[in-house]
Amino acid sequence: MTTRARSIVIARRVADGALLTLFALVAVGLVLGRVLPMTGHPTAIIRGASMSPTIPLGSVIAIDPVPASQLAPGDIVTMRVGPQQSIFTHRIVRLLKLDGIPFIETKGDANAAPDGATVPVSAVIGRVVWWIPLAGFLLALLSVPIGVAFVLGLGLTLGAVALLLEGIGPGLTGQVGDGAVEATGRVRSGPVAATGPVAVGTPAPAVARPVARPVARRVPRQRRTARQSS
Repeated sequence: MTTRARSIVIARRVADGALLTLFALVAVGLVLGRVLPMTGHPTAIIRGASMSPTIPLGSVIAIDPVPASQLAPGDIVTMRVGPQQSIFTHRIVRLLKLDGIPFIETKGDANAAPDGATVPVSAVIGRVVWWIPLAGFLLALLSVPIGVAFVLGLGLTLGAVALLLEGIGPGLTGQVGDGAVEATGRVRSGPVAATGPVAVGTPAPAVARPVARPVARRVPRQRRTARQSS
């Protein structure tokens, strides 16, 4: 295989690997953004660093809705608070009741002090059961039209490159590779033998030599001379 052919094979494998990786990432994004919420486990993106290093910025969290009676200090919960119903995720540090209504006091792992306001238990969406670091960037990309267009364009480009390299590859397979030699030969009293590339270490093909056919010669008949008797 020539150097050029080897380079094309490597480039084709890289393009195929990149395309498969892109498909896998899109599948993961669809599972996190669409499939899991349909099973009753909402997902959310961590857009701040207040829970670092436990849950880093850009992570995707899976939320398990639980009854208020099952919440306990140490649980990481996702809540809706404020007039804008903003969603944030912090850890419970204390359970308390105000006028008979259960509240929780929360704190970010990266913060030095608890949050300034307590939150009613009714504002809790659920308890965080697991998370995937950095997957939030992928989910955010697939949640906007420009991100979807970018992924589609990248996939089409990689597919076109892979097809182009696939078409170029077969054209180079017939070339003589590095370390190959050309074997030629002639038959002494016959036509020129066919030539062809012979790989190093492979015995050269036998050359068929024409077999001389015996030529029948005509033997002249001896004339008999009649002798007359005297």
